[in-house]
Amino acid sequence: MYNTQFKVKYNEIETELIEKLNNEETTEYNLEDVSDICSKLYRDELMTVFDVHYILDDRIDKGMKNVYEIMMANEKFLKIVYDLEKLIYKNLFKVKTKEKQTKQKQQKQIKKNELNKYY
Repeated sequence: MYNTQFKVKYNEIETELIEKLNNEETTEYNLEDVSDICSKLYRDELMTVFDVHYILDDRIDKGMKNVYEIMMANEKFLKIVYDLEKLIYKNLFKVKTKEKQTKQKQQKQIKKNELNKYY
């Protein structure tokens, strides 16, 4: 159904190209070029894994659903997903709390500044 032995390279290539850009080792391309190159590589690799000739082939969807079902049946994987969810929500809550505190401080400062105008 799909090739599980395929070695995915686009991520490594993307990292290498971005590193070269950041270190100013090249002027042949910019960040948008890197994104375009890696998107094309990703699509090509995905088509290779599922042995299809175009990206909208139904076999990709069926294969991805099959992989998803297998992954979700794995207890260890589910624990990782659950732990990541907790971490994400915890960090999201921290960010929201900090944003709220910052907004409250700003509002207090505005009120204080307004009061100082009159005294």
